[in-house]
Amino acid sequence: MQGGRYVIGMELVLKDNGKPKEYNLLCPDNICMGLQAFDFNGVDFVHGPEKSIYGATRTMPVPGRAFVVNVKVLDAAISPIAGSKLFQLDKLDLDLSADKMVSGR
Repeated sequence: MQGGRYVIGMELVLKDNGKPKEYNLLCPDNICMGLQAFDFNGVDFVHGPEKSIYGATRTMPVPGRAFVVNVKVLDAAISPIAGSKLFQLDKLDLDLSADKMVSGR
């Protein structure tokens, strides 16, 4: 997501080779509203990754698939955008992994 010439957020997109390029396996109906666990917005890191809405460690089940995506925000740096309530992402370091879904999870 860009606010003018600033990067104010990033979205994790998980692709399926047989689907259109706009398709995200993390939001298969393509109508995810509001902030999702796969969104990384600068304003959400004002108090650090640990205090962000979804926390520094996020586990996202992949609907219709037998696995989950694990994301750990290792580091995030932001800076305010002058004349705005927005914050730009200066740095975002993520550790990503995928695990087979365990029954009952």
